[in-house]
Amino acid sequence: MCCPNYNSARALAQFLTERGLRMHKKWGQNFLLDPVLRTQLVKILAPERGERVWEIGAGIGAMTALLVQNSDFLTVFEIDRGFVQTLRKLFDAHIRVIEGDVLQQWHAAAAQEQPACVLGNLPYNIAARFIGNTIESGYIFKRMVVTVQKEIGLRMTALPAQKWYSYFSVLCQWQYEVRVIRNVAPVCFWPRPHVVSQALVLTKRNAVPSCVDPALFLHVTKTLFSARRKTVRNNLLTWQKRMPGGAAVCVEELCARAGIDARARAEQLSIYDFITLSDTLRALL
Repeated sequence: MCCPNYNSARALAQFLTERGLRMHKKWGQNFLLDPVLRTQLVKILAPERGERVWEIGAGIGAMTALLVQNSDFLTVFEIDRGFVQTLRKLFDAHIRVIEGDVLQQWHAAAAQEQPACVLGNLPYNIAARFIGNTIESGYIFKRMVVTVQKEIGLRMTALPAQKWYSYFSVLCQWQYEVRVIRNVAPVCFWPRPHVVSQALVLTKRNAVPSCVDPALFLHVTKTLFSARRKTVRNNLLTWQKRMPGGAAVCVEELCARAGIDARARAEQLSIYDFITLSDTLRALL
């Protein structure tokens, strides 16, 4: 089997029809038609010799065709059984295909393969969960190049006091340097999505902001963002009622020791503020 013309929506539609395949909206399937952007994304990913690369949502191989030329070891995740069969026919022994939901399978695969780089056009319904789950689980890739809905990208890059700043912003920027590559218009895809997308590169930090208890840091950060309009003080008081040993902590003393204004909101705090707050809390517990 030969690869289709990945630059042509008509050619892709014909390729699918001839093989009894179709696109499934529930899986957020949109093929990237722009050959310049496809090449740019693989170039930015820049896997080194001997590194394992993951591709999330390989479809029928538009990015895969480039990755097999630029990586020694390639594993692709694809949930569509028809596309899985197509990938195996097109690329045969050059790739390992994992069929199914990447959210359910990435952890076991990572333990087996220790991948260095990830590339993916991530559907809206899994983008934040996949990136967030890997970070929260302590698995940090050397580099990730992802295309996501623009709103997800804005959350990943947002800074304190900006509209899109959130727990997800802190999570991503804690472990990665996050940079926007470019916005991607709907016309660059087939079928055309109804939203603008954004391509980003996440590069593992050489020096990660350290904290005494990473799990507590993430818990405190998530707690403070759980009710965005509440102050730090009020969110901590709510947390205090649920946290074992929390009753022994004076919220006002905690904020004072950490140098945090108890009247501030989570959206005003930096990563370092959250770390200082969690480290101070750990010392008081």
